[in-house]
Amino acid sequence: MNVRVFRMTIKSLHRKYIKDTKEKSLVSFNIILITSLKKNVCRKAQIISKNVYLSTVMLKHLYDKKPAEEYDSILRNLVLVLKQPDEIYLNKLQKTGSKCFVKTIEKEKYFLVLEENQSEKQNSVVTMFRIRKESYLNDYVKIWSWEGDILHRNI
Repeated sequence: MNVRVFRMTIKSLHRKYIKDTKEKSLVSFNIILITSLKKNVCRKAQIISKNVYLSTVMLKHLYDKKPAEEYDSILRNLVLVLKQPDEIYLNKLQKTGSKCFVKTIEKEKYFLVLEENQSEKQNSVVTMFRIRKESYLNDYVKIWSWEGDILHRNI
């Protein structure tokens, strides 16, 4: 990877590069390592690398597109969704990213898309949002569930 990886928190990344930027304005491309996935999650969901990165470009996209309350909740809970997902789904073939992490937080379901870069053995967050319709997940294939550490037959 030719990009410098900064050591800072998600909130620090937001404050330094995203906060108070105008909608659709450009931000410098920086990435941070935000967490490492649990071994059993990697193994059961067939994710090669445990490290997960977040870019300023993705964060800026969320900042521009999400309501402030949802964006703040994403900042607070992004790592939790990755570290303790309730379920993992395969992403749709035509979509960016391969795995989708789902977690219920305060009675709201959050959906995070993870892109795996096999050649660089790293993962990056593509997007995260609140699921507004329960039927949203109907067209996704569940491959893993935290409940009972179950590997679903769909993988």
